[in-house]
Amino acid sequence: MPTPPLEVEPPMGKATILLVEDDHSLRELMLNLLQGHGYTVLASANVSDAVNLAQDAKSEVDLLLSDVVLPDLSGDELSALLRNLRPNLRVLLTSEYAGDLITRYQSIDPTMTLIAKPFTRRGLLSTIDRVLRADNQYGARLFDRKRCGLVEAIRYSLIELQRRWFGGAGGRRN
Repeated sequence: MPTPPLEVEPPMGKATILLVEDDHSLRELMLNLLQGHGYTVLASANVSDAVNLAQDAKSEVDLLLSDVVLPDLSGDELSALLRNLRPNLRVLLTSEYAGDLITRYQSIDPTMTLIAKPFTRRGLLSTIDRVLRADNQYGARLFDRKRCGLVEAIRYSLIELQRRWFGGAGGRRN
């Protein structure tokens, strides 16, 4: 089970966060909250845009803050893709599905932290602060290159399927 977030006001942030949330309203709310707390935020609604933002970022991306359930890949699959590009990336996943889902995702990769939706403003900020400050022995671990090769192949397959079905990245099929 995830550790409940501390309900104390964390210090202002200085990190860069890649926010991936497919719900527009929630993404905007989280974007404003994080920016208002001093974080630099790269916001994305989908996996393709998130990968592009991570590739194009001029500076270090310190944290992936992603929903567990996304339309094209899960949050942990996205983190595997992004850690191929940025091996020191910290990961915080959000989920409105507690219990078995959180237990399942925690057992997949011990480098990920989970926070259940709904969360409070302070709860989210405190959890982000804790994840960024943690002496995470796995943070610099490079993922198995064979796994990354497979993940990369899956990524390109998904992008190709998205182009075929939706006419490009993010467009809708008529």
